[in-house]
Amino acid sequence: MSPRLRAQVLERVQVAETDLDLDHPARETRSHFEAEACLVIDLLPALRAAERDAPTYALRNTHWNERGNATAARQIAESLARWCVIWRWRVRTQRKTDRLGPIPANRFPGS
Repeated sequence: MSPRLRAQVLERVQVAETDLDLDHPARETRSHFEAEACLVIDLLPALRAAERDAPTYALRNTHWNERGNATAARQIAESLARWCVIWRWRVRTQRKTDRLGPIPANRFPGS
């Protein structure tokens, strides 16, 4: 959501942003999937950084605009590229085993 629009909405409903934990859903989702050793690509930091220069969402809409889509695509591509490097290293170093097993959550990009 646009920071400007968020501020307007919070003012209208008389709620301070400090009273909200807007990162809670992302933290809970990331924690759950990392506990299951799943690759997690958190787009929120990249989208927030991009939002400082120009909007990443369509105004009054929860969908990304062209800039938001480009930011998300770039972050996903970079994360997958790092993950593939880790995976290839594990395959080369564990060739003698029949099964690689899960990659520990702390080895994922951004962990």
